[in-house]
Amino acid sequence: MTQLKEAPIDVVRFRLGDFSCVVLCDGNETLTENDVTSMFTEDAERMLAAFRTLDTPLGFSRNILLVETAAKRVLIDTGNGQGDPADPGHLLDSLRTANITPESIDTVVISHFDGDHIGGLLDSTGQPTFVNARLVAPKPEHDYWMREDVLAEMDEETATGLRQTFAAYASRLTLLDSPADIEPGIRYVPALGHSPGHQAVSIESQGARLLHLVDTLHMPIQLNALDVSAFDFQPDLAIDTRRAILARTEFENLLVLGYHFPFPGLGHVKRTGDLLAWEPYLIPTHSTIKP
Repeated sequence: MTQLKEAPIDVVRFRLGDFSCVVLCDGNETLTENDVTSMFTEDAERMLAAFRTLDTPLGFSRNILLVETAAKRVLIDTGNGQGDPADPGHLLDSLRTANITPESIDTVVISHFDGDHIGGLLDSTGQPTFVNARLVAPKPEHDYWMREDVLAEMDEETATGLRQTFAAYASRLTLLDSPADIEPGIRYVPALGHSPGHQAVSIESQGARLLHLVDTLHMPIQLNALDVSAFDFQPDLAIDTRRAILARTEFENLLVLGYHFPFPGLGHVKRTGDLLAWEPYLIPTHSTIKP
């Protein structure tokens, strides 16, 4: 990645049925050709050709979704935190912009255990950031990464960070291994391959639906290269997952959110002939997405 990091963009608010939603920017940068070739080393020329067709610069963001139901404030993933001085997370800044305190969040949903998704669980002093929140994580993801033999193979800093993070939330941790509701209208959708227990997240209210792809794919130029794998724990499984989930989003015309798509990461996947295209969803302030 380029070391030039851009300031986070203001938060984006919208309504999904009866839910009030906010997309919070944890970090954002504009990708260069060197970034693309370094990410997709085995398919660099193919991905670079797709990158060069773009009319506008390609943003690479960390889009964190907060959903406010009638009863709960639910945060999906927590960004980088302060562990990477070259690319610190800005979730807390974005929450302040949205006039939301960390103490007011009831449930934090983790999609998988990559550092740019769990890094914000602890503050700069190593204490829980979300002191009143129940932490929900995928059981297959937790079972794999918290195994002592797996931890032993990591660098010491990463292993210590994982142990400290989940110890800090141990009394408030819920592990789910099925698509049961996390909160009413919010549930995991298995999206395996990027990591051992990687989950997408489905949000539905009054017939309006959003599918949070998380890291099923990382940028729009992958839409016509679903067989390209760059960051995946199990590449073949991740490819199958991408194909299945993108077929579903297209068939059901779902609004989707991409965690790393250009901020705010909301849009639809549209087909023109044999090709898929990303159609950003431009949301007026306080708009309501209807079924």
